[in-house]
Amino acid sequence: MNRIEAMKKIDGLDVIKGLQFFGGNEDIYLDTLKSFTVSNQPFFKYAKEEIRADDLKGYAIAAHGMKGSCRLVCVDEIARKAGKLEDSAEAGDYAFVREHTPVFIETLEKLIADIKDTFAKIDAENPKPKKEKPDPGVLIKLHRACKEYDMDGVDGALAELARYEYTSDETLVKWITEKIYQLKLTEIVQRVSGMTNGGVL
Repeated sequence: MNRIEAMKKIDGLDVIKGLQFFGGNEDIYLDTLKSFTVSNQPFFKYAKEEIRADDLKGYAIAAHGMKGSCRLVCVDEIARKAGKLEDSAEAGDYAFVREHTPVFIETLEKLIADIKDTFAKIDAENPKPKKEKPDPGVLIKLHRACKEYDMDGVDGALAELARYEYTSDETLVKWITEKIYQLKLTEIVQRVSGMTNGGVL
């Protein structure tokens, strides 16, 4: 399955515009899409809990981040709706925010589910070689890159990890991937440090 052609089938996702935004680099655009599916927790924190009239400023900040994230992957209609929620929260329009957030969340979650399902189908048709555990040397590279906030090094280590399917530590790699997309590098340093003796096996 062609990855880009598969993504074009997702309703609301402008893949052609997304590719143009990233200079035609399919890998970077698809990696950004993966990041999008796991990096929106700040907005969900505000939107899925009871929205408080006295915390609309925090909601507006979270909605602003959501708007930017949607624009980055080129889901323009959802970005527009996020912007409307942001503007309403900044204006103190609690009734609008409370009324329209649930529908927005439903739309956003469907998009995320569609992206995840498409990636799952792509992976199923293009199985990776199997390995028991991540290479310790790659974990050391990752540990050092995260500690130094070297994003090129982080991306390189992640690319090496992503080349394989792991029979015993697949959950670790998924956890690492999610934390990288969320930019929670300190958590990776703490967890991987115990496995690499601080970066030296």
